[in-house]
Amino acid sequence: AFDSAEGRGILADLIRREHLDSTRKTAPLQDADDAVIVKTDGKDFAETVAEVVGVIRHTAEAATSA
Repeated sequence: AFDSAEGRGILADLIRREHLDSTRKTAPLQDADDAVIVKTDGKDFAETVAEVVGVIRHTAEAATSA
């Protein structure tokens, strides 16, 4: 997806905006204390969806058993 010059430009812009958002003085972007971080690097769409659905199911099961 980022193999072309356009794709590399998009990636560079995303990285730049992420840095600006997370380092700004007012209301910096940050993970919530109870956030679940799903690493999707190297996964295809189906693998990513399966992992996210698994996290949601696990969280829902934990909430109902508590």
